[in-house]
Amino acid sequence: MKKSLFFLLGLVSCVLATSQTTMNIHQSNGTVIQLPLSTIDSITYTISNPGNLAAVSTLPAGNITASSAVCGGNISNSGGTPVTERGICFNIASNPTTANNKIISGSGNGNFTVNLNSLDTNTTYYLRAYAINSAGTAYGNEISLTTLSGTLVVVKRQRATVTYVGATWCPPCGAYGDPTKQHMESTFGSDVVILNVQSGDAISSAGEFGPTFGSAFQSFVGSTGIPHAYWSSANVAMDHRGFYADNNANATAADANINAILSNVNVSVGVAASATISGSTVTVETLTKFYSNQGEHYIGVYLLEDSVMANQSISGLPDAITPHNNVIRSSALQGNLLGTQSIGTSFTANQEVSGTYSIPYFSGWNSSNLQVAVVIWNSTQADGISNSIIVDVN
Repeated sequence: MKKSLFFLLGLVSCVLATSQTTMNIHQSNGTVIQLPLSTIDSITYTISNPGNLAAVSTLPAGNITASSAVCGGNISNSGGTPVTERGICFNIASNPTTANNKIISGSGNGNFTVNLNSLDTNTTYYLRAYAINSAGTAYGNEISLTTLSGTLVVVKRQRATVTYVGATWCPPCGAYGDPTKQHMESTFGSDVVILNVQSGDAISSAGEFGPTFGSAFQSFVGSTGIPHAYWSSANVAMDHRGFYADNNANATAADANINAILSNVNVSVGVAASATISGSTVTVETLTKFYSNQGEHYIGVYLLEDSVMANQSISGLPDAITPHNNVIRSSALQGNLLGTQSIGTSFTANQEVSGTYSIPYFSGWNSSNLQVAVVIWNSTQADGISNSIIVDVN
């Protein structure tokens, strides 16, 4: 900004020297410059414009592990002068500044990312993006992240995921479906993850997440009958069918499906998880590991309940109060029928991705019988399951 000042002789501080009027100009360095007033036509001065603070936003953090995370920011407006430094500042207390901890990520406008390393385990950090220009330091919105406990280790192991759709009012479910579920779990243990959908019955009403999840499978294959089961993994095509009126035949067929999945040594992705309950919330920590270069993958985090007692219809027998295990109760993610969310668009070999998820707990469920199933998907379709794990809620 440029301004001109015109001084009247009667208002100018001056000195007389041998009939010559002069003006004294005092500089900031202490030097005094004298100019003959008769030689001055006008006086101008320039004040440089420092501009405004830059416009900064902090982007969500991701890839959180026990000791590291990835975060970033966006400089949408430089404020009129160049951004000479930008980055992320962080601290264990709220409202971090560059006087605390900072990671510099170049200069200029646009998006940027930084890697935070050497973080303490199981610790909450507060972060803000920042940008420096001639007007000063601007800060973005504050976000927080909590590093993992550091106890999760992914075991390279392919598990079979079985989605079962049945109901308490369905006699063949009680006679053939439920016994086959029990056979699979007792035979294969933790090598099989059973997701039990009770389809609009005495356990789960039609509007709950479990029946909604099951309907996505039924619609995908065009099935309306129950009991119906789906055997899934990354490198074996999903198989599905109803049940024979012969439990030996059902067990033999289920064994064949699961053994085909478990015998595949080309594991593409693995997963580990832990789950805890506090008050009305179940918190789940996950760690996914990719063993080769992969495209976009998704995660589903499901709350299950064991030993749900309900009156079950049974073909050829009187109804009976029986336990129902692995009943899907809820999902941490509710944006679609399968309760999935993308965890990234591309991955490199041995890359690990961590996450923390919350699931509301309903007081009508038995907290002593809760489990969490974490399922990794390679698509958003019902046949997109890659791998899974089931853990107890502690």
